[in-house]
Amino acid sequence: MEASADGCFDCNICLDFAAEPVVTLCGHLYCWPCMYEWLQQQQQRGGAQCPVCKFGLSPDGLVPLYGRGHRDGKRPQWRPETPRRPPPPLRDATGASEARHPETQPRRHRRHSPSWDYTSPAVGALGGIATAVLPWMPRDQGSTRLRRRETVLETSLHHLWVFLCCCALTCLLLF
Repeated sequence: MEASADGCFDCNICLDFAAEPVVTLCGHLYCWPCMYEWLQQQQQRGGAQCPVCKFGLSPDGLVPLYGRGHRDGKRPQWRPETPRRPPPPLRDATGASEARHPETQPRRHRRHSPSWDYTSPAVGALGGIATAVLPWMPRDQGSTRLRRRETVLETSLHHLWVFLCCCALTCLLLF
């Protein structure tokens, strides 16, 4: 069976088997030559974005993938001006990635379990309810606007909780 028959390792730009693959922070796979050319074109226009989901990109935000070599012994066609792939992100002694781009890395002051991704869209879709209800969830200490929003949300949830308790107590007394 051919390596790219199921499309798992196809570049999202050239739609061929990814040569010298790199992965963006948003999780999309590309050939390094295709991604380098895309970055050059996008940076001339003002800012690079992922071709699939429009997430902000930079050369430092790409993670190279290393495998067992090239398929069929063929090396990819390189343009002379294409540099080598970026190195993998540096790791410190704890195994955490070095924060080269603070906007894409979790804040250091947060208590954070590596098995949970608190920045995922599923957590964000809850609208902060999880952080207000669950005391072990990390809280954003940065912006006063976010703290104010969190306080309003906690107050609303407290009122809802009191209302539900009163309803339950009323049901117990009447029935």
